[in-house]
Amino acid sequence: MSLFGFVGNMMALGHTPPQGEILKNTYANHAFENFEITAYVSFLVIAEADGQSAHLSGFQQSLREEQAMAEKVSALIRPTTLSLPGALHLGPEG
Repeated sequence: MSLFGFVGNMMALGHTPPQGEILKNTYANHAFENFEITAYVSFLVIAEADGQSAHLSGFQQSLREEQAMAEKVSALIRPTTLSLPGALHLGPEG
């Protein structure tokens, strides 16, 4: 199979509702969880720099929760991808 055939199959997979929507939602969930992690890290840096130690434990707890959720979402990427119809049929005829 050529690279173009593979890329074409991947693009078709990403644009085929509703299966493609499932995969796109998985991508979005993964990105959003990592966005939240980044935000909480920044909040911690700002709170520490400003001497606002009273807020640190709340931000740290939220950060741990977001990291745990990001791990769960990340663990779902492979099985979600493989569960889509056609995901395993990317051979020469695909």
